[in-house]
Amino acid sequence: RLCRRRPMMSDTKSVPKRTGGVTAYFIQEDNSGVTASDKGWGNVNFVAKTLAALSLISKNLEEDAIIDVVDDLAREQAHAFAYKEDQCWLIGDGTSTYGGMTGLLTLFNGGSYASAITAASNHDTFVEYDSADLAAVMAGVADFPGMNPSWLCSKTFAESVFGRLKLTAQGNAGADLDRRYRYGYGGYPADTSEVMPKDGTQAVTTVEALFGDFSMSSSFGDRRGIMVEVLRERYAEKLQVGVLAHER
Repeated sequence: RLCRRRPMMSDTKSVPKRTGGVTAYFIQEDNSGVTASDKGWGNVNFVAKTLAALSLISKNLEEDAIIDVVDDLAREQAHAFAYKEDQCWLIGDGTSTYGGMTGLLTLFNGGSYASAITAASNHDTFVEYDSADLAAVMAGVADFPGMNPSWLCSKTFAESVFGRLKLTAQGNAGADLDRRYRYGYGGYPADTSEVMPKDGTQAVTTVEALFGDFSMSSSFGDRRGIMVEVLRERYAEKLQVGVLAHER
């Protein structure tokens, strides 16, 4: 939902990327003219790669189970695909394990970026982050037209940081404390991912949460959706059924 999905009509696709903008200048009538400036463009290249999962189940189990085990297994494989996509997007290190992709957390933790905000001194666990730390993160995002920022973190971070600050804020009534709150902070919603850091009990020096408009930072090529095949003949001598799911 967060990063932009780009349909791919072939194995490869190239999309334009803004690398710089136009500059406006004040001029006078007797001046020599207006200094020219151009919008900068670059390209981002997408290459379709196949992600697959294969599971074997007993034919007897398929026949006797109360639930549709093939359908249940297909849903489990879809969940595995979603988790792998999150891993590629966030913690990918450029190796074959992540399809050659490098994730946002890997980039932030391995490089120097102006938008990487450091918490206050001695604020290095979830229970120590305060409203000033979060305000600094929100203030560190560039103000581009049409931006729609949101938070991305683990459920543990959302409860330990956002939830703690909301529940301890002044003016809460009993009904407020009993009501389930929405994840988010500062008027911006929060999405959670199992891939984001969850261990907030020890001092860390890595990125713990992300804030920004992820559709402007990340794109995901989508050649086609998930396809599921039931392989009955290949494993027949083992009295097993293969369930193969794959996407590109």
